[in-house]
Amino acid sequence: MSVSNAASTASSSSSNVAQSFTATSANTLYSSTVALSAGIYAVSCATSVVTYVDFYNGTTALKTPGSTYTTSGTVTVNLGTPATKVVFWTTSGTNTIINLSLTGSAVSATTGVLDTLTSSGTYTTTSTSGFAYVIAVGGGAGGGGVDYAPGNAGAGGGAGSVAQGEIALTGSIAYTIGAGGNGGNFNSSVNTNPNPTSWGGAGGTTNFGSISAAGGSAGVADLTGSVGPSGGNGGNSTNTVSGAGSAGSLNTSPNFAGIVYGGALTNGGGGGAGGNGGGGSGASGTIGSGGSGGSANSGPGNANGYGAGGGGGSPYVSGSAKNGTAGTPGVVYVLRI
Repeated sequence: MSVSNAASTASSSSSNVAQSFTATSANTLYSSTVALSAGIYAVSCATSVVTYVDFYNGTTALKTPGSTYTTSGTVTVNLGTPATKVVFWTTSGTNTIINLSLTGSAVSATTGVLDTLTSSGTYTTTSTSGFAYVIAVGGGAGGGGVDYAPGNAGAGGGAGSVAQGEIALTGSIAYTIGAGGNGGNFNSSVNTNPNPTSWGGAGGTTNFGSISAAGGSAGVADLTGSVGPSGGNGGNSTNTVSGAGSAGSLNTSPNFAGIVYGGALTNGGGGGAGGNGGGGSGASGTIGSGGSGGSANSGPGNANGYGAGGGGGSPYVSGSAKNGTAGTPGVVYVLRI
């Protein structure tokens, strides 16, 4: 392959928008000085000719040499760094005109600044754009205690709901972090109807401006696991000596989780209590894990993290703790951009 210097001829007044080069002969290496900003470029020539174009900034190759070439007359290349020189050649033809045009601007990634709010207050911080991506998580509900009348163990508390949205940072935004619900108490009264005092408390609602995430629904003592408004459910309990409680479930991770939290963002409901078959496990999430349900041999476990449901109290026939455990408070994540 022979080597030659080729003068480029601009086809428009802006060197960043369009330039044309001529490869006089095939299998001859040409080079030209350019001033190309970072961006996306289209390289085109006659469809019957295969053209190779290499881009350099000084002596540094911006793409692997020989990797950018036309097929059916065109190829697109993304330059993350400005180019000061192009080197090109064709495998056939004479006086081949090679067109280079800017088709898109390069964009840079932005990570923003993440604030994690765990207590109620007023948000006064602003951002460069004046906006933020927000994820709010409601408080987790408490697990149910044992109600003597039906002889049931406690169901797990539901996880707090998750809400998301973009919000303008006005300089003064009041926000409330939803409290975790209390665990239900053991009702030892004989021959009474099911007593609501044995139910766990619902989780509190978390609000940030117009974004609102409801708390989880309370764990109860009628075998039925709690169902959060959109949160992970608490597990069902059982009133049999050998039966096992069911596990809590997770919330679905919100769409904004990847950019705000850096991955899946989930919080879990608490497990329902069981007899010798064991209590159900609390759902283990990335920001909050539900408490395990009690059993004939052990009491319920505590919820951990944010917006997680408490475990259901151990069955009446056991010697273990019969009160449910509390849910955990919610949280707000604010990504300022």
